[in-house]
Amino acid sequence: VGNAAVGYRLTPEFRVEAEVGYFEYSADTLNPLTSSPEFPTLDGRTFKRRTGGGFSRFSGTINGFYDFPAFGALTPYVGAGLGAAAGHRTTGRYLGPAGGIFTSFGGASTQGVALIDGGVSIALTGNLSIVPAYRYVRFIGENADTAHVVKIGLRYGF
Repeated sequence: VGNAAVGYRLTPEFRVEAEVGYFEYSADTLNPLTSSPEFPTLDGRTFKRRTGGGFSRFSGTINGFYDFPAFGALTPYVGAGLGAAAGHRTTGRYLGPAGGIFTSFGGASTQGVALIDGGVSIALTGNLSIVPAYRYVRFIGENADTAHVVKIGLRYGF
């Protein structure tokens, strides 16, 4: 997971940023579950990944932030953003406990992104801060999902 942003301070309290991000992962196990009698082996038992099953996503957002008045070296903030994401999933093959094979299909998609963010900027020097934060991300569209992100960043002001 990685994000990078470039921003501009409009007023002492308000700033905007353009941000790009990338992440990837693969599921080592799946627990497929269905009540359909046509798939009796999909009963929640664990299937282990043999090949594929990777997922990656690029995103781009425009974010706005409000910085509350500073408490010494601490500046709490809240923000929100909107943008888009492009995801890619590879076909995966998983082996079940009884030797059955489960295949997850690959593909690509483009989705909208909405986020809310909150944290605190901790000044290390006049221009450099460390920024622990929480971010809720909602991907909007086909195969919509959410992400809860605890992050830590570095912010440099010019």
